[in-house]
Amino acid sequence: MNLTEEPIAPSIKGHGDLILVVDDEAAIRERVGDLLEAYAYQTLRAESGNEALKLLLQYRGSMKLVLTDMMMPGMDGLDLIHALQLHDASVMVVVMSGFDTEAHRNVLTALGVKEILPKPVAPGLLLQTLVRLLPVYACQVTNRTLG
Repeated sequence: MNLTEEPIAPSIKGHGDLILVVDDEAAIRERVGDLLEAYAYQTLRAESGNEALKLLLQYRGSMKLVLTDMMMPGMDGLDLIHALQLHDASVMVVVMSGFDTEAHRNVLTALGVKEILPKPVAPGLLLQTLVRLLPVYACQVTNRTLG
């Protein structure tokens, strides 16, 4: 991911939302995390599904979104998504994947994945996706609390 490959609208800013970035490739994990922090998001970073699950349990209730790779050794992205559903179904999941078929997309959508982004993901696309999804999270939590 080249962070200078496209202009990013200066109006795109997070609101300090906590996002977990999960990728076994350190360079991708760090670049994505650094990008999100530059745009006013807070990040936690995990190199595996197992590490991500531990962080989710530690920060339960604070984490808004998990941004995960699918192909990882040990607990892969699909196993992580299943574990997230068991432990905190309110956390939204966005997948970054270089492997995208209609069948793959259908499985992930059926599991509640909010968005599937191509890997490597363009910074502008990633940020626009987060801006679009995170207000949805706030509305879901508010409705659940009030309802």
